[in-house]
Amino acid sequence: DESWSIAHKILPKSLPAQVWSLLDPEAKVAQAWGSHQYPETYLFTRGAVRMKLVGPQDWHNAIETLK
Repeated sequence: DESWSIAHKILPKSLPAQVWSLLDPEAKVAQAWGSHQYPETYLFTRGAVRMKLVGPQDWHNAIETLK
């Protein structure tokens, strides 16, 4: 998203300490990684990409699902 006001509409009010959400309004990461369809989500663990999700996702209870 281009602003946190948009992102906050779908993000939970608080995320667990181990979950980060980053904003890339200039799309530098998208360009560097070859993203071509929005939204795209990258899940990292221990500094490596573990999963790439393309397109809209159902994030209700996602944190519990990903544990």
